[in-house]
Amino acid sequence: MRTLAQGRLYSLVSSVAIEVELDLQMVIADPRVKVECPRMLSMLQASPTDGRLSGAITRGENRVHTSFIDALGEWHNFYSVLATASATLLGAMFVVASIGGSLLTQERAAEVRLFVTPTVIHLSAVVLGCALAMVPSLDRTALGVLFGVGGTVGIVYSAARAVRIRQRKLELVDHFWYAAVPTIAYAIMIAAAVIALTFASNALEVLALSIALLLVAGIRNAWDLLLFIVAQTRGSN
Repeated sequence: MRTLAQGRLYSLVSSVAIEVELDLQMVIADPRVKVECPRMLSMLQASPTDGRLSGAITRGENRVHTSFIDALGEWHNFYSVLATASATLLGAMFVVASIGGSLLTQERAAEVRLFVTPTVIHLSAVVLGCALAMVPSLDRTALGVLFGVGGTVGIVYSAARAVRIRQRKLELVDHFWYAAVPTIAYAIMIAAAVIALTFASNALEVLALSIALLLVAGIRNAWDLLLFIVAQTRGSN
């Protein structure tokens, strides 16, 4: 939080400095203004790229970039835990699916596409999102663009599946976890991307919330599917 606040402060100082320098250049360009002091005149006529003011601006921009990378680096352990949990759960789902392969028939293809496939996709999105968040050179703009595109694709996919799930006679808790929660998680991811692109604070916290929510939904839905497959396999035997 402190580094992000410092970054915003440097950005504000840089914008004010640019405005002051532009005003000074306009003063020099005005023929009605006469500067008596030669030293002051030479300082005002210095180009924006080689003055102290522009050097301060450049240093401020670099510090903003560095501070965001440092702040993102503090979340690496968090994303490592989430990625490990999601990858482990994906492996368990593939093992159980191979055991209960007799249930994955053509007659059940619609149910597989409606419940199993989205769960695998959401867990895979968690792994991919965590991997992107741990890229060392990822800056604020790249983070905003990547997660903005990913969140948009995810919310469109989840909303389409939610419409189909609502047509099924399921318990309310299933409608909530299979349809509502993933859609909400991707919407939060888009919000995090917008916050990052507008240089507002708390972008990393909002992004972490969206990925954690996706993982929680994936854990619950994967467990529900595993119990269903095991129960059906035992019943058929």
